[in-house]
Amino acid sequence: MSQLDGRRIRVGSNGIFDTLAKVSTNAETEAWCAGAIETVYAFIKSHQLWYNWFLAAPIGWILFIFANIPSIAMIIMPKDTSIDKSIYIAWVTIILVLAILYFLKGKLLPSTVLIITEEEGFIKKNAAELSLSIAILSVILTIVGWFVNTNHDDKGIQQEHNKTLERNSLP
Repeated sequence: MSQLDGRRIRVGSNGIFDTLAKVSTNAETEAWCAGAIETVYAFIKSHQLWYNWFLAAPIGWILFIFANIPSIAMIIMPKDTSIDKSIYIAWVTIILVLAILYFLKGKLLPSTVLIITEEEGFIKKNAAELSLSIAILSVILTIVGWFVNTNHDDKGIQQEHNKTLERNSLP
């Protein structure tokens, strides 16, 4: 909330289950109110979270398709085919996760989080050091992976060579 010369901006939501941001303003002119609201929406639009692409996905259609997979499977599969219990449990789990995302997507995954603070966060303050650390760690893990894979391949080749020698030496 900001207040300056009788001008007021409020950003929030209407309730616990309301997912849309609401911006309200009070000022002496409508032009100032419209400009303030547009500025808030432009700021929020340009600072969306990394998973914003997922929020645009049609979760309802995906849920509908997954819910109808057993019907489609019964048509395609032969009559005497039985479905394993683990496949059924996996299907139910996917349906439950998609249903939770469909109904609570706005609260579980808000598109923007507006945090007003005077100090920088840990990640923003140490972004260069963190990215260098991650790069060094990935190089080290790549080198370790090469050595592990090379040693494993050499042993496998040696074992195959020994088996070939044994087969060839048999009368």
